[in-house]
Amino acid sequence: MKRRPLRELTPTEKTVNRALAAARAPVERGMACLKSWRIFRRSRCSPRRDGRPPNGSAAST
Repeated sequence: MKRRPLRELTPTEKTVNRALAAARAPVERGMACLKSWRIFRRSRCSPRRDGRPPNGSAAST
């Protein structure tokens, strides 16, 4: 919950925020770990820049 101007959060709102942050933190750390893997760097920016040739342009015999 977000604090309104000139008003502090109630103890209940603070407890809810702490619980939400505790649940969200592991997910955010996991996503940060995946983003740091080199294999995902290109595909995260553009699916066509993952090193594979586009469909139809591969050499066929």
